[in-house]
Order: sequence, then structure tokens, then C-alpha cells
Amino acid sequence: MVTVGVRVVQVSSDVLPSPPKYGGAIEIYIWDVSRVLSDMNVEVHIVSVSNGKETLVVNDNCYIHTYSLSRVENVLRIPRASVYRNVPLLTIKLSSILSGIEKKYGVIDVVHCHYPATALASLLWRNMSRSKVKFVLTVHGEYSGNILDKVIFSNCDVICAVSNYIKRHIIQKFNIAPEKVKVIHNAVDIDLFKFNRRKAEKIREMLSLRNDPVLLYVGRIIPEKGIHKLIKVMPSILSKFPTTKLVIIGPPGEFSGRRYQYFSHICNLIKLLRIENSVRYLGSLPYQELVEVYSAADICVVPSIWNEPFGLVVLEAMACSKPVVAFSAGGIPEIISDGVDGFLVARGNEEELASRIMFLLEHPEARVRIGKNARRKVEREFGYRNLVMKLIKEVYSS
Repeated sequence: MVTVGVRVVQVSSDVLPSPPKYGGAIEIYIWDVSRVLSDMNVEVHIVSVSNGKETLVVNDNCYIHTYSLSRVENVLRIPRASVYRNVPLLTIKLSSILSGIEKKYGVIDVVHCHYPATALASLLWRNMSRSKVKFVLTVHGEYSGNILDKVIFSNCDVICAVSNYIKRHIIQKFNIAPEKVKVIHNAVDIDLFKFNRRKAEKIREMLSLRNDPVLLYVGRIIPEKGIHKLIKVMPSILSKFPTTKLVIIGPPGEFSGRRYQYFSHICNLIKLLRIENSVRYLGSLPYQELVEVYSAADICVVPSIWNEPFGLVVLEAMACSKPVVAFSAGGIPEIISDGVDGFLVARGNEEELASRIMFLLEHPEARVRIGKNARRKVEREFGYRNLVMKLIKEVYSS
């Protein structure tokens, strides 16, 4: 066991609860990091939005403190402030919770934030309380560069980037000294995400997939994720492998429910291409159940046309011993070694995307080999224990 004499508060987003039921990369990250930290005798407090109880004791070393954003309190919002719209209310809520933690449990050593609005609110608490707490920010995506973003970055003690791609973005956008930014790659729960033959057979039977080749897409159905690119190549794939099925999992738009028009566009595109019988849309699944569908799939496709900050879906599929075909964008090339444990395709190139998918459909032995390589890499480099050890050594204890 590793003993570290620090009390760490993990401040989640104001979008989804942590732990999440239906996904959310930031919220999953916080929950798994906190779980492993607590196993290492580090006292961890998670601060999360929720409609549930105010405090939940997970174990002797882990506590969840929640707050709600009710309709009445929404009058405190900043109009048209995007991610920062809840900052006035968050400052009140988080200040109360953080001060309460110090009063009940003792001095906070590290406040580790993961989202712009909650980070700004936590910084305001630190300034008002004159606390000497170390302030850490993990950057899970690109920031726009507005004045509030700059306030956060200029007041951080340590900045963690989930990929080298994000580190370069931070340095260029905010003129941050490179030594202040540490790359700590995201991770996956390798005990949860692993191939399960029994679950694979169960989900195939439930979806009437039999021995059909199965392609899998997991993610929000928004333009940046590029599912339209995958839909467009389905007719050419079906012309050679007519029994192939595409399984789609994810919410229709942002988690906030906006941008449903793109989901309608995808539905219409499927009808236009006359591939309705080859597509299964399962909606959002509980996070714990995703392993069943990964296990049932033959290939996972990640057709993102934006710069993915990291690519958690890539890791989840690889952990389940599945070959991933992905556009080479953002942090994804830091995960996949092309041709060894997956395939990287030039961003937006539909012809190459189809070619790589059909190669894997035609060569089952390659699917197995690449899938095994993928699992080995995840075990070696992307488990949460590795991530947490880096956090302890390079961030919390430095």
C-alpha cells in the first residue's frame, strides 16, 4: 500500500454527476481516480452535482459531497456565458462544501478540478478563504481562450493534460511555461473493461445478431464525432459483407439535450442509403453495461473529425481486446500504433476508413492479433493505477 499524507478534493463538472450512470469522460475519470486513490490510503472527497443526498460515504477514505442546481436558483446564472453560466451559484455552493470539508475533516491539501466553471468557482473560494491549498487543473479538452479561461490557467499551481496534443494547445493558447504542464494520459478500468464471451453471446442473441459481423460506434451523436462518415461508407461495406451490422450507442446530441437536428440528419441519412436493416441504435447505456457491447463487437470505429483530446472510447475497446479503426486526430495517435494494435486513418478519408474496416472483416486472424496487442498495451500503459501513481509522485507530493 502507498500512504500519502494529503487530503485531496476532486471537483467534478456541473454537467453530470460523478460517478455517472450513462457516461461522461470527466466524471468517469474522477470516479476511477478517486477509487484508486482511496485504495492507496489517500483521503479523497468528490464534489459533484446531483439531486441526491448531500454527503455519501463510499469507504473509509472516500466521500462524495453533492449539490443541486434547481430551477429557482437558476436566476443566478450569467446569461450567454456558456460553460461559465453557473459560476455565481457554484461559488456559493462549492465554497460551502469546501469550507465544510475543512471544518469536519481537516485542512485540504489539494483541490483538483476538471471543468472550467467549477474550477473558477473553486479558485474564488481559495482566494476568499485565503487558503494555501495546492490548486491542480486537469485539462480534458480545448479551452476557448477567453478572459475567464486565462484567470484559471494563470492561478493554477499545476496543470495536467490528458495528452501531448492538449499540452501543446495549453502552451500555445495561454503562453504557459512547459514545465508547469504535466502530461498524464487518461486511463481505463482494466478490471471492468475486458472481453467477456458469455456477455458477448448474450447481447448478440438479444439483438438477433447471430454470427453477423458487428461494427460498433460509441459516443455522442454530434457532428464532431463524425458518425456520418461511418454511415456513408456502410453501403460499400455491405456490398462485400452484406450481413454486417452497425451498432450505435450514445445520446442524440449533447448531454444537455441540445443539437437534436444532427441526430435527425443521421436518421434520414440511414433511410436515404437504405441501410435501416443493418443498423441497431441502442441509445445511451449504463456505463457498467458497455463492456457487453464491446465484447460482442468485431471492430470498434472511432470516426471523429475533430481533435479528440484523448479518446476514451478507443481505450475501452482496446481493453476489451477489440481492434479500433479511428481517424488520426488529436490525442488518438498517442494511443494507437498503426497496424499493430489498431488502425489510424487520415482524418475524414472515407475510402481509407472503409478499406481498413473491410480488411479486418476479411481477415479474422488479424482482428484477433490486433485485439490481443491492444489489450496488452492497455494493461501496460493505460491502467488507473499507473495514472494515480503519476499523480501522487509528480503532482500531489511535488
